[in-house]
Amino acid sequence: MSTNTTIIHYLLLLSFICFLNACDTSKNIAEKKLNPATKAVTNTVIYPKSTSFFQGIARVEKDSSHFYITKNGQRAFTKILQKFHPLDSIVPTNNGMERSYPNENELMYIVQVANGKSGMINENGKWVISPKYEKISFVFGRYLQIDDQGKKTFADTWGQFLVPLEFEDVRVLNRHLFDVKKNEKWGVYEAKKAKIVIPFEYEQFDYCSGCEQKPDYLYARKAGKWGVINFNNEVLAPFNYEHQLVDRRNDEWVTAFRKNGEHVVFNLPKQKEFSNPEYKHLEIENGHLIASKATKSPNNKALFGLINRNGEQIVPFQYTAIYNPYANFQSGAYFSVEKDNKYGIIDTLGNVIIPVTHKNQLRVQGDFFISKKGDKLGLLDKQNKQLLPNSYDWIDLSEIRTNSKKLTSIFKTRTNGKYGFYVPQTRKTVPPQYDRVEFFNDRQHYRFEEKPVGLIRLEKDGKDQLYVLHADKIITEDYTKIELQAHHKVILYRKNGAQGVYDLEKEQLVIPFKYNHIRVFNQKHQLIRVEIENENHQTLVGLFDAEGNEVLPVSYTYIEQLDDKYFVLKHKQKGYALFNAETNTQEQLTFTEMSKAPYHWLLTVKKNGKTYLFDYKKQKLLLKEGYSSIQPLKNGNYLVTQQEANRLKFGYANAEGKLIVPVTYDSQEGDYLEKFQDENYLPLFKKDTATGKILKGFANLKGEIVVPVRFQNVFREKNENGFLTMLNHHYGIITIEGKEILPPKFDIYLNQPLNLYDETSDFSFPVAFKKKGLWHFIDENGKLLPIKTKEIIDVLYY
Repeated sequence: MSTNTTIIHYLLLLSFICFLNACDTSKNIAEKKLNPATKAVTNTVIYPKSTSFFQGIARVEKDSSHFYITKNGQRAFTKILQKFHPLDSIVPTNNGMERSYPNENELMYIVQVANGKSGMINENGKWVISPKYEKISFVFGRYLQIDDQGKKTFADTWGQFLVPLEFEDVRVLNRHLFDVKKNEKWGVYEAKKAKIVIPFEYEQFDYCSGCEQKPDYLYARKAGKWGVINFNNEVLAPFNYEHQLVDRRNDEWVTAFRKNGEHVVFNLPKQKEFSNPEYKHLEIENGHLIASKATKSPNNKALFGLINRNGEQIVPFQYTAIYNPYANFQSGAYFSVEKDNKYGIIDTLGNVIIPVTHKNQLRVQGDFFISKKGDKLGLLDKQNKQLLPNSYDWIDLSEIRTNSKKLTSIFKTRTNGKYGFYVPQTRKTVPPQYDRVEFFNDRQHYRFEEKPVGLIRLEKDGKDQLYVLHADKIITEDYTKIELQAHHKVILYRKNGAQGVYDLEKEQLVIPFKYNHIRVFNQKHQLIRVEIENENHQTLVGLFDAEGNEVLPVSYTYIEQLDDKYFVLKHKQKGYALFNAETNTQEQLTFTEMSKAPYHWLLTVKKNGKTYLFDYKKQKLLLKEGYSSIQPLKNGNYLVTQQEANRLKFGYANAEGKLIVPVTYDSQEGDYLEKFQDENYLPLFKKDTATGKILKGFANLKGEIVVPVRFQNVFREKNENGFLTMLNHHYGIITIEGKEILPPKFDIYLNQPLNLYDETSDFSFPVAFKKKGLWHFIDENGKLLPIKTKEIIDVLYY
């Protein structure tokens, strides 16, 4: 059996690695008719050398030339220029950009045929774009660019033309709009309407395609000057400007213009130009124009004012400076202002929020302002009221959930390395005295549906304390650790290891500190299991309800939840029982052993030395004949074994406890459970009475035989293409549906060597197999391709 490595097949299809200069001297009819991949082939072609097929294509060597064939055996093209996965969708993202989703199950090839023309073919050999164009290329990760006879256009990745191939040049504005050139003039073509929406009367366009929110206008050049038009060809800004293709925006302001080399800002709603000499400094922040004007003061010092989105002045030109008080690329409802070396805050309506009386610039956090005096920080609200004095080293805003629908602002504070907090809504202040303060908020992950409300973790001297904001109290004292649970419960840990349960809604301890381990069950009955170790070092367990009332005494050796309703119990004297949490009743069970595997709902039980499956919901014993062992498998089924004299037989039961493969197959001494673990199949083994060797096969998860038990080995194909069977050092193929298309009599060419560790193979259809000195190809339906080759080649060396 021949094999080759993964790199061989990747190299086969790498772009540009297979660019070939030579062409087959005999022209193929298929290339002349432009649809060679779909033409039926009736006569078998024998090639001297070829690769095996990979993703529907094989490379052939003939008469010192190289070319490619598709699965119908017909010569299709001579070069692979590019390959890519076509896009299923393009979806807008939260930041205004777009994300592409490729179809990983489809593959397209941009290829070149013998006459030098290019086309696009899919992996099934069907021409998606006929090979009649001078150039096709996959660009921007999203489009096909097509050039031919001095014309240019774009198509989507499935080959659908977006713009007719009739323009001198085409550029992409967005997914639906394209600027197109004709007779040296530019217009705009809309793909949805399939028509020109802006006529050919412009010298150049520019568009902010990288803006988070795409603008509904274009920068356009006419008679050597730039202006702004909308997509109805209406002029929004006159053609009076220079433009350097920078500083583009998507809002009411145009900042990309220059006039006589000087910076100009144009407001579209007001149709007003802001420029020198009237305006000196021009800067857009949060949709507002911060500008300065020269004044009639003795030194003619320029002072700053503020103009809103509509081009209206809302702040007089009276400040030394106006700043954006937020971090880079962020903005908000406020501006910082400076006058006579003093600082204050105004809002975006021009209202004075904090008078210009502070010696240091104020930091904005939400609707609050952090002031600085010397080295210390304080906090002001938007009414200029002092919330915190200037006595802190650090202040930072966060949020805390105070009810199911509301988040409340809360500040963490620090002084001398210790932490505290402040709640503006309630004016609650906790001075910095803790080593750590943690607010429970929506950014944290919880295992339960209920999010903690108004909880703050306080750590001091190695101990955790839980503070409840609405109750204004620490829930209890003397514990070192907390653990949030379902139903607003908290497990508390004391230093000595004892655990208790606190109910946040009732604000009381419902389970006292006397247990070694506590588990709160996340189900509607809200039961709580507790464990304690008695004087004989034996672990005993019991159940309590959500109020702390005893449901089952702490006298059981085992309590485990089966579902919302049922629990399995074990008592040292009474044995196993089934507890119904809805009726608070027990049903005694007569089993000597009982277990439940994860993700399996049936119980495995033992009675009178035999093993069964037990449906606890129906109180019904399954597989009533009893077996030596029943073991749960990862695929949801069960391995069932039976000792018969000196032979161990096995079969399989499904998740409902029904035998789907009879217990007639042979296991060997020392077999591990892992031998029978398979995600998609049930391995079968049978001893050959003639040779004594173990033969192998497979059933599917329904118990249906897909590979008969008559092979020395079976290698599952790792991509679910079927099975490679082995018998007497020859190989065959069985499809995933269980159809044998090749008996084990051949050498078979694989994509990779066999993985003997996990008994997997790697082949893809059409599969190459050797017969009478020639390599043949067979597809997944068992149909022979009209192709043979004398030698399978490795392109790594060609």
